[in-house]
Amino acid sequence: MLTPRLTGVFQNLASCAPTIAEFPFTKMLLEVAAMTLAATAFTLPIIAINFHRVSLAAPFANLFAVPAFVVVAITSGLAAVAALVLPGDAAFVGWLAWPPAAYLITVIRLFAGLPVASVDLRGIHLEHAVAYYAALAAALVWLNRRPLQHVERPAAARHPRIPRLLPTGGLALLLALACGLLWLAASAPNHGRLTVTFLDVGQGEAILIESPEGHRILLDGGPSGEAITPALGRHLPFYDRRLDLVMLTHPQLDHIGGLPTVIDQYAVGRVLSSPAQVDSAAYRAWSDALRATNVPVVPAERGQAIDLGNGARLTVLSPRQTSDPTSLNDASLVARLSIGGVSFLFTGDITAGGESALVRSGMDLSTTVLKVAHHGSSTSTSPAFVARASPLVDVISVGADNAYGHPTDEVLARLAGDLVLRTDQHGDITISTDGQRLWLETQRDIPSTVATD
Repeated sequence: MLTPRLTGVFQNLASCAPTIAEFPFTKMLLEVAAMTLAATAFTLPIIAINFHRVSLAAPFANLFAVPAFVVVAITSGLAAVAALVLPGDAAFVGWLAWPPAAYLITVIRLFAGLPVASVDLRGIHLEHAVAYYAALAAALVWLNRRPLQHVERPAAARHPRIPRLLPTGGLALLLALACGLLWLAASAPNHGRLTVTFLDVGQGEAILIESPEGHRILLDGGPSGEAITPALGRHLPFYDRRLDLVMLTHPQLDHIGGLPTVIDQYAVGRVLSSPAQVDSAAYRAWSDALRATNVPVVPAERGQAIDLGNGARLTVLSPRQTSDPTSLNDASLVARLSIGGVSFLFTGDITAGGESALVRSGMDLSTTVLKVAHHGSSTSTSPAFVARASPLVDVISVGADNAYGHPTDEVLARLAGDLVLRTDQHGDITISTDGQRLWLETQRDIPSTVATD
């Protein structure tokens, strides 16, 4: 009822601008705008009650995104059917679905990044929704009793139809291809910067490092293949499935669970692993995957260093080669990544005892960004270690509403004064640097209730 009414209003407005009215996409865009506004009107209280946030950018984003839905559905269907019927490796057929999908991602990211893309709308309850829908129903009844008069332009005033140089479908495909290329360029690491992305894999840990010269390192693989696959897909192009190095801090499920899938789906150059071993299904799957793919494995040892180019350097601080493998957390591979005056300290799941050993070693533990050990457990992140590291930014890889109570209030209190970022609140956290400055990007905004605490 509301959509046809809005469509008529928009068409009357468009008739006042002959050039716009004759444009090939005008009718489709007007219908999309009317449908989007009508859907927003009917779902506004539901969204406000459940999510406490309403998008202001959605009606405008849909003007660009909705027309591509059909193309995505068709090309994805064709790719799926072709992959079933074509013999051998038919992965190349996925290119059919890539341009429109890349276009949609570009549109979503562009509008989601606007300063006022969404606003908080709290304090909305059931009684407000009932009153809203009652008023909406009354407005619709009133509008239904007053038919809309369509404005017709005189024939002499009609603007000559704009010649179509290409069919509508061709224009849409060219637009999708162009936006897809722009998306790839925008998603690639900035030249000359070191980029570290703390991936949101739930209650687990996975960190993607991309060097200024394009080297890729994956530090841990999260709890499962189902968690790590989409996380990597958000940051790596589908056509370049390359990881130069995979590092395993220690063989516990929340760090090793997704690595067999990584080994299977990506071209991994080599593995740097904690010397600790454990008799578990996850570790056996990891060992089997390594044997099946013949990926070379190097045991981690204190003092190892990797030159990543442009001044970027990754140094292993722990464990000692003689580390007790029975203490899996304190056998964690600890590494320091540095470039210029900026550094990252990756701590695995070491406990306060492991931290104390590092402090006593006299090694340089100072860091700009600290990956908080053991997901914010109270058994780690001791005051002495925090004082020695003296971080400015603390990142906690943790799952939402986890059963362990991570991160604990005690650890958060020790980090007071720092910028604390959490994957359960922010999603993927990307920090890039040129050695002097930091650029920060998060997948989700921090909830306002947390920001004001």
